[in-house]
Amino acid sequence: MRGGYTLCMKQHSLPKHTIVTKQLYGGARLVYVRIPKSSLSAVSVWFQAGSRFDPPGKEGLAHFLEHLYMGRTARFPKKIDKLQSLESKGIYTNAYTNYETAHFYHIQARELLFDSLDMLLDGMFHARISSADVQREKNIIVDERQRTLGSPFDYTTNLSCGVLWPKSALGRPFFGTEKTIRSITLFDIQAFQEHFYIPENATFVIVGDVSARILGEYMNAYLQRFSRTKSKSTFTPAPDDFSYGPLRTYLEKAKDPRVQIGLHYQGSSLQNRDWVVLDFIRDYLTNQWISKLMIALRLRHDFTYWVDGHTTHFSDVGLIRFLYTTDKQNVRGSIRMSLRVIENVTASLQRTSQLRAHKTAFVASFLRNTQDIYDVLWWYGWQGALAPSVISMEEYLEDVRSLTPRHIRSVAKRYLRAENRSITLLGNFDQTVLNFLKEM
Repeated sequence: MRGGYTLCMKQHSLPKHTIVTKQLYGGARLVYVRIPKSSLSAVSVWFQAGSRFDPPGKEGLAHFLEHLYMGRTARFPKKIDKLQSLESKGIYTNAYTNYETAHFYHIQARELLFDSLDMLLDGMFHARISSADVQREKNIIVDERQRTLGSPFDYTTNLSCGVLWPKSALGRPFFGTEKTIRSITLFDIQAFQEHFYIPENATFVIVGDVSARILGEYMNAYLQRFSRTKSKSTFTPAPDDFSYGPLRTYLEKAKDPRVQIGLHYQGSSLQNRDWVVLDFIRDYLTNQWISKLMIALRLRHDFTYWVDGHTTHFSDVGLIRFLYTTDKQNVRGSIRMSLRVIENVTASLQRTSQLRAHKTAFVASFLRNTQDIYDVLWWYGWQGALAPSVISMEEYLEDVRSLTPRHIRSVAKRYLRAENRSITLLGNFDQTVLNFLKEM
């Protein structure tokens, strides 16, 4: 007792998620996540139609189509009419494209799920795109590209796939170039849409609290009524070369007096559970005050403000990256220290108390980051679209809680090794840094 209150420690957990997967008419897939008593709901459709499928010379096409798709329909001839209708009902809408998927989603009050789903399906099956739409959107996309790549952090992040897999379609620029963006035509848009934006390539991910049976019947009824025949498009995706041969270094001078450093490692795909272990290792090394790179680079040596760690898991490969910024005079020392910490990560796991502390921090961070319904939608969406099976958030946390030093050591040894690594530097560095990198 303290101050009249009882102190009670218990294991934190998420609300129970019931996952129902169904094959729908026309080859589409439904992943329904039922969360009892949830005040919000979300509806979305995911296509395997990311930037890795851009045809050569048309890089940026996948992202371009995301901007135009679902904007205008027969019901809403003007995009502004649709946006006003959605927002007047309290429905938030947005879309996102990455290297492998494009998805479109609505978030709304629980009771509006079917109203929102109807508008999402209307956008999917009745999208109208004209040459004028394409021409008008080009300047918007060029501006988005410049804004994103104008940030050293975002620019280095976008280099990650290219430095690891220079011969792969994953390694090409996500946004394309201004030249490839401006070369895109209505014909290019239509060919990409007809090939990828079809029911057999669609995964519907829905979060809410309704009957799974009623939801499935509703979806099938709509799909039977409006589903198109299988695509006869002659679109040919870009050939891919997965002879992964990491570039040792990528260097680019910039006016910024500080240096943005990226350490990139080839990681795990979604085909096995190694990706769960790599998520934990990433967090063990970065993103927490007690993480190993934060202690080494920030708390002990003041080399940087923060160390960011990211894991990305594709259908057939993955990556892990660590990003931080430092002064020119600290480049060599910080890289030496970072590589020593990363590639000897398991040395500090011998103490059970340390591993337990990091598991507690990881679980707490995961719980905080999944209170937003979009985080829930994202979690089940990218798995539903790309993974052989979907694991729930509860299962994921159980996997993390059950990790042992031996398991972590095995996975770290497999992925966090020098021959699996590339380094990027962006900023103000000198010849001594170049000599140092050549000697590595």
